[in-house]
Amino acid sequence: MEQKVYSVIRLLYDKKRIFTFNEFYDMCSQKIGLSDSEIIASYLKLKDEKIIVEGSRLIKDEILANKTRWRLFEYINENPGYHFTHVLSEIGIGSHAGRWHLGILEKFGFIRSKKITRFNVYFSKDFPESRDEMVFLLRNDNAKKIIEIINSSPEINASQIEQNMDLKYSTIHYYLSKLMKSKLLEQIQENNIIKYKIKEHDLIFLEKFFDFKDKILDIPKKAKEKIIMPYDSKGTINVLREFDYVGGDIRFKIAVQNQSEFSITKIHVLLNSTEQYLVDDKVKTIDVLSPNESRGVDFILTPLTCGKSTIYATISYSDYKGVPQSLVVNPKEVWIKCPLVTPKHVAMNEILTWKKELLNGTSSIEYSNIPDTQAFKIALDQISALDLSQIDLDQTAKSATYSGVAKVTNQKIIVEINLYNQKINLNVWTSELKQATGFIAYIRNLIKMAVDNAKLVQVKVETLGQRIIDSFEISQRILDIFNFCKENMLINDYLILLGEIYNRLERSFPDIKCIDEILEWKEILNDEYRIGVTLPEFLSIKLQFQTLDWLNKILEITKTNAQAYKNSFDDQEIPFEKIDLRIKELENNYHYEMKRYSQSILKYLMVIHKGTGLTIYEKAFFKPFIDPDLVGGFLTAIQSFGSEISSTETSMKKLVYKNFQIEIEDGDYIRTALILNGEPTEHLLKQLQKYVKEFENTFRENLINWSGNLQVFKSKDENLEKIF
Repeated sequence: MEQKVYSVIRLLYDKKRIFTFNEFYDMCSQKIGLSDSEIIASYLKLKDEKIIVEGSRLIKDEILANKTRWRLFEYINENPGYHFTHVLSEIGIGSHAGRWHLGILEKFGFIRSKKITRFNVYFSKDFPESRDEMVFLLRNDNAKKIIEIINSSPEINASQIEQNMDLKYSTIHYYLSKLMKSKLLEQIQENNIIKYKIKEHDLIFLEKFFDFKDKILDIPKKAKEKIIMPYDSKGTINVLREFDYVGGDIRFKIAVQNQSEFSITKIHVLLNSTEQYLVDDKVKTIDVLSPNESRGVDFILTPLTCGKSTIYATISYSDYKGVPQSLVVNPKEVWIKCPLVTPKHVAMNEILTWKKELLNGTSSIEYSNIPDTQAFKIALDQISALDLSQIDLDQTAKSATYSGVAKVTNQKIIVEINLYNQKINLNVWTSELKQATGFIAYIRNLIKMAVDNAKLVQVKVETLGQRIIDSFEISQRILDIFNFCKENMLINDYLILLGEIYNRLERSFPDIKCIDEILEWKEILNDEYRIGVTLPEFLSIKLQFQTLDWLNKILEITKTNAQAYKNSFDDQEIPFEKIDLRIKELENNYHYEMKRYSQSILKYLMVIHKGTGLTIYEKAFFKPFIDPDLVGGFLTAIQSFGSEISSTETSMKKLVYKNFQIEIEDGDYIRTALILNGEPTEHLLKQLQKYVKEFENTFRENLINWSGNLQVFKSKDENLEKIF
């Protein structure tokens, strides 16, 4: 059954690349002896199996005929788990062409993609999803080497892995955590030693895609044997941990005490904190601890936000026989509270008195590539958003002082900011350092986010100026394509121009969305039409609509760049007046061409009386004329059918048949249908709404009590051209 339906689809594709469901249904009725339900069921099954894809000019049989797509499919099938950039680099194609072909392969079900961390990673359709992350991880050389080491010596611990890799212990621990999360590794704990083992069934599967090399490891034999300790290893060391507040930071202390009668060596303390804190050095080392000796290490944590989080730590060391041991430190919860404040204005001399009574916390935010005045303004804006009173402001020295009190405790708070050596320095005085730390974390985070955003828009003047010039030139070339459509130019003329626009966009605006659409148009014209022929009318209309959208996107980018250019630079290579004049000209061209396109696709206007279903007004914009009563009756029947199957009052907005569209706008008393032979613009749809309102306002009484007289509506011709 599906084969019969597919043969009809194949026949339609051979005749023309774009067809409607009605055309498909009509041909099925003529060619094959299936019932309506069988035709629809077969069609849906072909869609579900991605043999056909709505909106595509291709079918599944043709996808791998393209050499580039075949190479991509073959590479991903044999090398799952690689990200977008790597795949394209191996095949040797550009990002935009690659995105197009990968999208086609995914749309038709040959491959699938998955977002892992920040990467788009590709797999064949049949690759098991449960193994996605482990394969992606093993594409990293360090992770793969760790697996090779564990595979060469099953049940090995982290310290032994460290002996065989040129990596820090913290880095190895990071990869081990990731591999554990992917469920490729499992942990085995013996005598307080954590060892790692690969799951055998996963290893067998992965060997299809990876060449795991045997490693000759530097591990003493004794490390592989069961160790008989002359003492209880569980009580070898004792660990204490605590924290306090230092300025605007947290000082997290871990004290290690050797409780055994032997010395222990190579003590590594690894701190694991959440993203709430910035930690300069997560690993601290103690070379040796004699029996009953204690030693402490301090970690400085800079809070980035307020909130509660848990700090973890792991300790590894070598016992008196040189055998690696490890243990997990009991976690400690740290809570950074951000106090609610209310303004309190005090004199400057009173501020000095407050400072003597209160405790001080400090922090700083570095900035670059933005002027000092802008950095100072950012800091002022963020602190001004808090409920504090401004006591002092010195724009020249770039310093400011604020005061307030905590809402709950009524404790005094002072905040000072100043700029020095490209740093925004932040000082907070409160009665408790805990409170100062929370307040600093909150303000620091606000200022840092604002500074980062400012850097994004702070582009060099020559680059930004060049982008503005490029956008003007690209806009003109897009307008040329629009005029090509009006002049019925040859396919090769379009291809040359589209190629030029594509190259310019890729150079100046590589992230703009329309670059993929331009590439798709190049593919369509190159693959499906012969050089030297003209563009079919329906495709010409479609391209006109597309160029208007491209022109609008370039216009928006130009405005944004021009505004950034004005705000950022005092000495301009391009005078502001010329930029504004050119943008105005570009806007005028856009609106002119949009109106010209809208008028060219207008074919017929009908106004239907909702109470009777009769056409009370019509206007033909082209010949031949159509039967308004026939179309009006059809639209009324469709609306009634929609209401019947949904059991609610519905309002249909659009109908599509072949290359024609019917846009429908309902008022209180009338239903207006605008018949077009192209995609409507936003401007056209708004004008249709305006027309319905004006028509009902003009003829409200006639519409409510309509007697059947059509002559009363003839005067509407006068405003028709003004609106459309």
